[in-house]
Amino acid sequence: MNLLFIGGNRYFGKEVLNRLLKKNLNIYLVNRNTKKETIKHQNLFHIKCNRNDLIKYENIFENVVFDYVFDNIAYNLNDVKYLFKILRNKIKHYIFTSSSITYLGLNDKIEIKEKDWSKGRLNMNMIKKYKPKDIKYALNKKEIEKFLIKNKNFSSTILRLPNVIGKNDFSKKTQKLLDYPFGKINNPDIFEDDYIQFILKEDLVSAIIKIIEIKPKRTDTFNVANKKIKIKNFYKELYNQRKSSFNKKNSSLFRKFPLPVNSLLNCRKIEKKINIRFSSINKILNLID
Repeated sequence: MNLLFIGGNRYFGKEVLNRLLKKNLNIYLVNRNTKKETIKHQNLFHIKCNRNDLIKYENIFENVVFDYVFDNIAYNLNDVKYLFKILRNKIKHYIFTSSSITYLGLNDKIEIKEKDWSKGRLNMNMIKKYKPKDIKYALNKKEIEKFLIKNKNFSSTILRLPNVIGKNDFSKKTQKLLDYPFGKINNPDIFEDDYIQFILKEDLVSAIIKIIEIKPKRTDTFNVANKKIKIKNFYKELYNQRKSSFNKKNSSLFRKFPLPVNSLLNCRKIEKKINIRFSSINKILNLID
């Protein structure tokens, strides 16, 4: 079985790659190797380049058909179209990490299901809630999803993710969430009964591995997130575990709440289809704090 892995330098992509290397797969890894870590494995072929320079290595794929492509770093439609131009009919199944922001505000206040995704439209509430760069990111990811859903030459699994939290989070959102001085400052943008939702890195990695193991044959979309939790309950559990209210050393640095509030995903579809159980809040806190 052949797998093309695009990304994998850090965070959950790196964890997925390490798990896959323990299986009997021939993995072609494409990244720039910016972390300067040489990954060695008998089943790994590492192509160190920018994805948009991949045509220079076209001869490598001449006689290879990929059972799976795992694309963790596609941010615009041209990234994806370029890849398919090079590989032509050499892809059977494409796994794409998208984002919950592609719902364009449909998931504000209520848990949204995958079937309602096409109803999302850019509106003033969305514009007020997110920065211009985030809106551009959402629209680009949505454009990629539309392309994958319509394409009949291969099947795809599209994963719509909220923020990924866990140890070694290079974005620092996890640490900002843990050290946020909840109850100690007045933040007009969040309330005790607001909800937050995220995906634990370990749960996401397990979901991706399971999807590859079940060998999907058709295009499907999945919301992938741990259960929603009220902000006040999240910090109650965190403070019970820490035995103190917040990290005084770091809390003053993070006055803006680090995650979207009330951007909610219904994840029963993936729970049922791949038989996954997401971690409880206590397990999450034990793994990240």
